[in-house]
Amino acid sequence: LHEKYLAYYYNLFESILRMDQPIFESSFERSIYGDKMYTYKIFNQEDTVEDTIINYSTNYVQVYIHTDYLDTNNNGLYGIDLTYKQLMDAGNSKEYENTIIEELAKRKELEILGYYPLISEEDAIQKVLEKEWLSTIEYERDIELSDIMSIELIYYWVPINKEIQPVYKIYLDLKNTSNYDDYFKGNELNLYGIFYVPAIESKYLDILKSN
Repeated sequence: LHEKYLAYYYNLFESILRMDQPIFESSFERSIYGDKMYTYKIFNQEDTVEDTIINYSTNYVQVYIHTDYLDTNNNGLYGIDLTYKQLMDAGNSKEYENTIIEELAKRKELEILGYYPLISEEDAIQKVLEKEWLSTIEYERDIELSDIMSIELIYYWVPINKEIQPVYKIYLDLKNTSNYDDYFKGNELNLYGIFYVPAIESKYLDILKSN
């Protein structure tokens, strides 16, 4: 059933994703309360195992679906992360030919607002240390470099947003914050929060208007 969900969304966005041999993966792990937490991924199977592994790790689509109830406007879909290498190609080139941006524009689903330079990963980390991010999570204490568990460059889109934006997605250790309650301390569990840093230079952005 879950793979049928993925196949449906792939067919809906096939002209953007353009995979010759798409593989649909659904998997779950259990929460601390025993509930199943599903994750969904689409990646392309290549001729060699090595290339397929690379796609699985770096060149895939992460899909977020409500399976317990359906959003009548989006048929259960509430978010997509496009973690394509094409994003890096676009960031390192003045040309946007054969990128997802171009494909979306051709489909007339987006109006291109402009071509903007991306900040570096080092600059994004500095913004994290200075708490210049977008998130619903409070972080009361100072941040150290060791608190950054993961950072990746992705396209961020949810149906309520008017723009698709490149952002750095960062996982931070929430230890010694108000989010880290006695349950986690007593069970020696790790708790991480997701924070987003716009990958476009701030002088080109109106954060309040676009979010």
